[in-house]
Amino acid sequence: MEASFVDNDDQIGFALDFDDKTRAWLDWVAPEHMDTRIRTFLAVAVPDLPADAEWWQQPHSTQIMKAAIPLFGDWAGFTAPENHDLADGYIRLQGECYVRRAGYRWMNVPEWGPPLYTEIGPTVRLGNDHVSDVAMMIMAQRLFRDDDGPEMIEYNITEAVRRARRTRSAT
Repeated sequence: MEASFVDNDDQIGFALDFDDKTRAWLDWVAPEHMDTRIRTFLAVAVPDLPADAEWWQQPHSTQIMKAAIPLFGDWAGFTAPENHDLADGYIRLQGECYVRRAGYRWMNVPEWGPPLYTEIGPTVRLGNDHVSDVAMMIMAQRLFRDDDGPEMIEYNITEAVRRARRTRSAT
């Protein structure tokens, strides 16, 4: 990252020059892109979901996760290049369940991005607690496991909410 001082009639401050990978992450996590990609995924996965539904809350989130399984078929279908945009929408939705329900925030851990992402690794974290990190690609794999599925993902989100409450009440 390179910073330079800007001084002209329109702007006084710093102009930051980010590398390509940082720009890719900032673009990915931008709120307007987050919402658009999630809405696009929802329109395909659950077209009858009301526009004002709180999709990040149960039972809607469970319904959406269950609808994602036949949409992709299996993990290979989820990571197939032709399904990249839909899978990306699912990853965003899954992470936003943690963000909106538990107060987690998005983090970029690039090594946790493949095979869907090459330059970024969508992860959520509670505050500065690295132990709370949840890699969205690893969590998405659970969707297609016989012994896991949407119920296990919901359990993990619920545990994240509990962790967040404990953390807030301890401070």
